[in-house]
Amino acid sequence: VMAEPLRVLIVDDNPDHARLACEFLQAAGPYVAETAACLEDLWAQLERAAYDVVLLDYSLPDGNGLEALAGLAARGQRLPVVMVTGRGDERVAAQAIQRGAIDYLVKSGDYLSTLPALVQKAVRAHQLMLSAQRSLEQIRYQALLLDNVREAVVVWDLAGRITFWNRAAEDLFGWSASERVGRSAAECYLGAFSPPIEPPSAGDEAQVERQAPGRQRQPIWISSRVTALREESGRLLGCMDVSRDITARKQLEAQMQAAQTQLAQATRLAAIGELAAGVAHQINNPL
Repeated sequence: VMAEPLRVLIVDDNPDHARLACEFLQAAGPYVAETAACLEDLWAQLERAAYDVVLLDYSLPDGNGLEALAGLAARGQRLPVVMVTGRGDERVAAQAIQRGAIDYLVKSGDYLSTLPALVQKAVRAHQLMLSAQRSLEQIRYQALLLDNVREAVVVWDLAGRITFWNRAAEDLFGWSASERVGRSAAECYLGAFSPPIEPPSAGDEAQVERQAPGRQRQPIWISSRVTALREESGRLLGCMDVSRDITARKQLEAQMQAAQTQLAQATRLAAIGELAAGVAHQINNPL
């Protein structure tokens, strides 16, 4: 059940055909149908009102349907268009699909009976296409954000194939995205670390400090945070590792540890020296 009527614009230079199509749609369900007799009328109607779908006859007095599709694209109109052709014009219908039409309809004796189902199908297909485009744009935007963060980001899917390798990962590990994306994560990434990277099992995130081969193949220390990627429904999609170089911090910690060890040894030696001096004093000065 549709929440509100679908607005349909029927572009046909035959007023009888256009009127019959309008009447048939409005009798079949919740549709609001209007007509245009030529391309000029089409542009004027689109400026005045918004439509959910356009039924576009191929042959018009001031142009044809392919020209109309080009005009819609030039005007930024993202409407689902069903090209209406005569029998034997399947070649034209194929060209219309290639140029952006969502579907086509061949005029035949009973073509009016197929209009309601065809209109609903066209609207649903267009909505799915827009949704897919929005999802793709969102994915591209998210990838752009990840590509510009300072941390190295590596993503692999459930099949264990690397699907994302950002610029920071290129800089940190010395391998380009083209050399790593599509390859097995187990073969060329997870096992390169000490300890090796393992997908989080107990929870959705695990953070570990690891050693890894750096850009110059010299060992480096990284802080590695592996996160399970899930859909809103909870279905697992893969894993993401976010790493940053902590070699400088580890070197400073090692220097501090060495200094503390030296200080402890010096303190012990000093204590032993004091004890020895006391013993010698007692020996040299008996009661």
